[in-house]
Amino acid sequence: MSIETPAEKPKATKVKIPILKEEKKEEEKKKEAFVLKPKKSTSAWIYFNSETVAKLKAEQKMEQKAAFGKSAEIWKGLSDVDKEPYSAKAKDDELRYKKQLKELEEKGYFTTAEGGKSSDLYVDPKKKYGEDCMVPKKPLSAYLFYTTANVNKIKEKENCTHSESMKKCGQIWNTLSTDDRKIYDDKHAEDAKRYQNQLVELDKEGFFIMPDGSKSSAHKSKLKKRAKDKKEEKA
Repeated sequence: MSIETPAEKPKATKVKIPILKEEKKEEEKKKEAFVLKPKKSTSAWIYFNSETVAKLKAEQKMEQKAAFGKSAEIWKGLSDVDKEPYSAKAKDDELRYKKQLKELEEKGYFTTAEGGKSSDLYVDPKKKYGEDCMVPKKPLSAYLFYTTANVNKIKEKENCTHSESMKKCGQIWNTLSTDDRKIYDDKHAEDAKRYQNQLVELDKEGFFIMPDGSKSSAHKSKLKKRAKDKKEEKA
């Protein structure tokens, strides 16, 4: 009698899953230095058009589109001699652009027309970190702190609509003394400080700490999200 030996179980083989090159984390990307580049040189046509359109609108009361068309028509009829003043400006601006580019490569910044460093200029965070970047909420004014605290109270007390209550808030605010406004002025000052600190933090780290303690980089701009949602709805 033959005894069947149980078939050996096939040995499990480890399947190596190819690991894709890990992308840089979002925060690391945001921390990368943003380099503000010099403004590209302006052409002779742009110099002429800017001057001519403004003149046509002021002197002949033309609309922007009509003035632009008329400007292009005049430009085409100009001789090289007539275009020379604008060509000279364009050449000077081309030299400025090349000089600033060279300085940027050598020093990491370029000197602005006002004599300052490009690295010291304020740059919109959305330009630095992308359109979906969450930016700090602008500080509320003292008046808005006042209305936020009192509009519903007045609405209930006067038994009026929200718009009527807001109007009443404005009237009362105008009669408040400096001492009465101080509490709201102080709140505005504190909120302005919060705003500036968050801007500095965003500029340095690529994110700022939200009121709930989370990093702003963990959120997306609501405006960007709404635009994306609308786009998906239309698709």
